[in-house]
Amino acid sequence: MQITVKKKEVFPAYEALQRLEKMSLARNLAYAVEKNKAHVESEVKAIQAAQRFADTESAAFKAYETKRKELAEKYAERDDTGRRIENRQGIRLANPIAYEQELEAWLDSDMPLLKVAFVRHEKEVKELLETDTQIEIHDMRLEDFPVEFRPEVLGIPVVHWIVV
Repeated sequence: MQITVKKKEVFPAYEALQRLEKMSLARNLAYAVEKNKAHVESEVKAIQAAQRFADTESAAFKAYETKRKELAEKYAERDDTGRRIENRQGIRLANPIAYEQELEAWLDSDMPLLKVAFVRHEKEVKELLETDTQIEIHDMRLEDFPVEFRPEVLGIPVVHWIVV
C-alpha cells in the first residue's frame, strides 16, 4: 500500500518504527516493521540530503565553521578540572543564548551574504518539509500487536498511517 504524508511526518514515523523493532513482536509483525522501516529510512536519508547546506566548500562557510567552533569552545560548559563537557550532540554550552547572539552578531557584521544564504536555505527547508511524499507501507494489523501495546507509544500523527 502506498501512502501520502508530509515530509515532516517521516522523522517521527522512523523513530516510532525504531521503538517498535525493539519490542517483542510476532514474526509477521516484526517483518512488517522491518519492511516499513527500510522504506521510511530511505525517505529520511533523501530528506536529510536535501536539507544540507550546499555551499560548504566556500571560504565564507569555512570562516563560519571556524567562528562557530571558536564560540562553542568559549561558551562550553566545563567540569571541575576545566575540561569541556560533551554530549551526543557535541559540546554542551553553558550559555547557549549568548553563544547564539554572538554568532548572529558576527554573521550580521562580517558575513551578511552568508547570513542571507542561511536564511534562504532555512526557508527552503521549511517549505520542503511541508510538501508531500509517497511511501510504500507494508500493512500492520492492530490485532498483531502485543496486548500490552499502547498506540500512543508511536506518537501522533504517526499512528493514523502506520497501524492499519
